[in-house]
Parts: sequence; C-alpha cells; structure tokens
Amino acid sequence: MSQFNMYIHGGIIDLKGITNELWQFSQETLAWQKLQNRSDRSPYLCYHSALVHQDAVWIHGGTSPSGVSSDTWQLSLETLKWKRVHSVCPAPALYSHTANKVAMGIDRHMVVMGGKTRTDWNYSVWLFNFDIYTWATVDMVSSDI
Repeated sequence: MSQFNMYIHGGIIDLKGITNELWQFSQETLAWQKLQNRSDRSPYLCYHSALVHQDAVWIHGGTSPSGVSSDTWQLSLETLKWKRVHSVCPAPALYSHTANKVAMGIDRHMVVMGGKTRTDWNYSVWLFNFDIYTWATVDMVSSDI
C-alpha cells in the first residue's frame, strides 16, 4: 500500500443505483484500479463521507437503499475487509456532510460537519474518537462577524 493513493467508495452508477464498489487511484502511476471486496458484506452507500486513518478507510453516514444511514464503517487497506464499527454513543444519521481528521493531544478524531438529516439541513459538528469508538457533539458558539 502506498501513501500516495486515493480511494473512492460507493456512489451511484447511472441506472444501476447505489453501489459498494471500491476504487483506488495511484498518484505514482496516475491510474485507477477497481479493488475486489473481500468481505461477506460491505456498505452500499452514496453521499457519505470518507477519510483514511492508519491504513484504513473510514466512512460515515450517507444514503443506503434503506434510507439515511448512521453507520460508521472501517475498511482495512491491508486485507480489503469491511467491518461495521459499533459505537458506545449514537452516531448522527447524515448524508451530504463532510469529514476531516484532526489530532487533539494524543487522541485522533474524525470530525463530521453539516449535511442533511432525514428531514432537514444539519449544522452540527460531531467528533468520532478512533481509539475508543465514541461519538460526541461539539458545542458551537455562533457570533456575528
């Protein structure tokens, strides 16, 4: 596995609908490669967020064939096997949101911001702790600038 790869998971393929395909783009060779799923199950999602953390692709939320998802998934880039991450705290059911990775001291987090719930636009910020698999909301103070 190279540190110069980009990964694309899921989405919508024309008339086929929501997919669980996984693609890798190598910045070294400038070529795309479809990766074979080695799990019994993998998420069919679109409008989800994704990032790479410690040799794994982490995805959250999105829209599945059954509706808006609150699931968090981890794909090992070594084995290409997916696992659903079970959090102690409930995760937000969102789609069309964004996710970034941040470090605060020794802890590493995925920050999920904005997006849409089943019924409305969402402006909250959530933190997922990679080490202890917990979600927490971040209190945001609004001000006029």
